[in-house]
Amino acid sequence: MVRPAPGRAFLRGADGALSTFDVRNARSTTPPGINDKDAVVGYYSGTYGFLRTPKGKIKPINVPEAQRTFATVVNDNFVIVGEYVDLAGVGHGSVGEADGSLSSFDIPGADTPFDIYPRGINSSAEITGWYTASDYTFHGCLRNAEGSVTRLDIGQTPTYPCGIDNEGNVVASFDFAHGFVRTTNGQISTLDYPEADHTLPAGRDKKGRVTGEYYSDDDGIRHTFLMKRSLSLHTGVAPPDGAPASGSTMVGD
Repeated sequence: MVRPAPGRAFLRGADGALSTFDVRNARSTTPPGINDKDAVVGYYSGTYGFLRTPKGKIKPINVPEAQRTFATVVNDNFVIVGEYVDLAGVGHGSVGEADGSLSSFDIPGADTPFDIYPRGINSSAEITGWYTASDYTFHGCLRNAEGSVTRLDIGQTPTYPCGIDNEGNVVASFDFAHGFVRTTNGQISTLDYPEADHTLPAGRDKKGRVTGEYYSDDDGIRHTFLMKRSLSLHTGVAPPDGAPASGSTMVGD
């Protein structure tokens, strides 16, 4: 789990206007998830989860008998997904329904203390993200609403899915350098910001728009980007050997 640095959370509206917010008395506020109704989820002080309603009210999200709770994504049905660490120090995925009910899940093959990283959910409750295996390798995955898990790896490189739209297309990055989109039939298209050495998508909305950050090795200054669906993908970098071909997936054990 990425540890937050002390700082404020912010929202950027469709008109480009910026506003900031914080959880009161928190050392830091980290908001990785937002839905189309402007509900925001995240965690504060590196320990507690929260939901910020569209009206700006902060509501705590804490899994019972957990050391830490991290809310990471929320869909338009207000299903909230994240990770929590139990009293034994083991990480699990969590799903919170709009009615307040809570369930947990584990990913087959995930076997480290902070092992599950949910980073995207769509209206069908399909969840994407990555997990850490016992040998500390990173693998992408897609969990459907019934709990079946498909592994989404690009060759032998670390793979980090971070968003899924309502059609089931996943946006991700691999090898800490290149973005890609995986369609529902398994086709892979790389996504790289022109002249950037590193393109790291962070999310994809239901309209297919992708947001993220990019930077070059020359100065290391990070910039954000928004790519509209109508724009063609830059495919100058081919996926590495072993990446799934069009129409196929890599299924976990």
